[in-house]
Amino acid sequence: MLVLSDEEIDALGEIFNLGVGRAAAALSELVRSEITMTVPQVELIPHSDLSNRMNSIGDKICLVWQSISGAVNGRVSLYFSGPEALEVFNSLFDSSIPSDRIAEYETDALIEVGNIILNACVGSVANLLGVAMKISIPSLVLASPDRIVAELDLDPRNRQRHALMLTIRLGIAQKQISGQVAVILDAVALEAIRSAVGRYLADLD
Repeated sequence: MLVLSDEEIDALGEIFNLGVGRAAAALSELVRSEITMTVPQVELIPHSDLSNRMNSIGDKICLVWQSISGAVNGRVSLYFSGPEALEVFNSLFDSSIPSDRIAEYETDALIEVGNIILNACVGSVANLLGVAMKISIPSLVLASPDRIVAELDLDPRNRQRHALMLTIRLGIAQKQISGQVAVILDAVALEAIRSAVGRYLADLD
C-alpha cells in the first residue's frame, strides 16, 4: 500500500483547510447566517476500510458524490449519518417548508451543501498543487454503508484503491455536526497527488 509522510499529510491538511474555509464562507452567504468548519483531520486509508468507517456512524448514510477527472481521476464525496444529514437540513434551511415537500427540499439542499464543500476542496487542490481537474455534477445516495461503498468503487478490477479521509465539524446555529469527506483514488491518481505535493513543498523551501 502507498503511504504518505506526515509532512505530506500536513500539507494536504493545509490545502484542504483553505477549501473548507471558502466553503464555510459560501454556505454562510447562502443561508445568511454564520457557518463555521473545523480544520480537517486528514488521513489515508485503504479503500477496503471505508465500509467499516461508514458502518461505525450508522446503518444509513447520506452521501453526495462527484467524479473528478483530468490529471487525477477518482471520486470525491461528503457523507453524514442519516440523522446528522437531517440535522444539517433543519439547521440550515427554512423550517416553514410544507411537510409534503420536505423530502424534495432536503435532497436539493444536501446536494447543494455537498456541491459547495466538495468543489471548494477539489478547487484548492487543483489551484495550489497545479493539478488540472474537472468535477462532475453531484449525485445523492441515501443507503446502507455497503451499498455506498459499491457506489463509490472506481473499478472492481483495480484493487489498489485508497481513500483520503477528511473529518470536519460544521458549526451551525450553535450545533456541531460531524461530516466526512472521502477522496477515492487509485494508485496512479494517488501517486500524481503525492508528486504534486512534493513539488508544492519544494517551492515552499
